[in-house]
Amino acid sequence: MKMKIKRSGNPKDWSCPYMEPHTERTYRDQEIYPDGICPWLYYSTYPYMLGLLYGADFRYNEEGDGWACCPAIDGCETFIRKRPKTEEFNDPRIDKKHSFIIYVEVSKVGNCPAGHKVGDRFIFPTCMQNHFACPAGWYNAFPFMDAPQPSCLKDASSVRCPDWKQNVTINI
Repeated sequence: MKMKIKRSGNPKDWSCPYMEPHTERTYRDQEIYPDGICPWLYYSTYPYMLGLLYGADFRYNEEGDGWACCPAIDGCETFIRKRPKTEEFNDPRIDKKHSFIIYVEVSKVGNCPAGHKVGDRFIFPTCMQNHFACPAGWYNAFPFMDAPQPSCLKDASSVRCPDWKQNVTINI
């Protein structure tokens, strides 16, 4: 999959750190989906990562972690965490200016054609702006993209609510 982003308007009004210094840029899968996260899991967890970026406290535990799952009935369950940047997160793509990291951590796996495993971590790319497409721009475009549905969602007549603690199924 490819995603092309193009700036418009007056260049003096541009302040998007993802696009500096480009006026147009084409991103490929490895620059859109952090470390191979399934697009559908990324879409389900994005609002929680964005919430943590802006100070949300989901109260799952003392650290304010959130939880979400992919839409597949028997798919992945995750925690969404915000932690101080430590040696544990020594990815050279992380900008030096960031003092914390937001990431998705897989806590349970059912039927996952993407091959995710318990313990997998996917860093929210707001701390790696030179290496990934803007997650907000991608999130807004995703419903209109021709993203192939994984086998766990093909011909699905039901999907899960992202709140896996409630165990709600949505019939379509």
